[in-house]
Amino acid sequence: MESPKYSLIVPAYNEEKYIEGCLQSLVSQNYPSYEIIVVNNNSTDRTEEIAKGLVDKVLFEPLKGYIHATNRGAREAHGKYISFCDADSIYPPNWLEKVNRKFEKNPEIVV
Repeated sequence: MESPKYSLIVPAYNEEKYIEGCLQSLVSQNYPSYEIIVVNNNSTDRTEEIAKGLVDKVLFEPLKGYIHATNRGAREAHGKYISFCDADSIYPPNWLEKVNRKFEKNPEIVV
């Protein structure tokens, strides 16, 4: 199996109100080569349960803090490029395709 081009990492702490919409928007991307990794940052609500119902890779990071969650996700990522996605954001279906076009035109950029 070929590695995905993009790893979309979603650090999440008590995001049960928002994470379903976020993950639905990410799984609906029209770009074919990506993985989604949710990092549950020691949530006390239903964040992990909701995430497990939508994506295959949900990790637990007991050390609280954005940096701990993002580092854990990055260590588990298989993509050539990594994007950190906010759990309370909604991404349009063509978002990753647009990002990819920008990289292809300008490979030296960092987004």
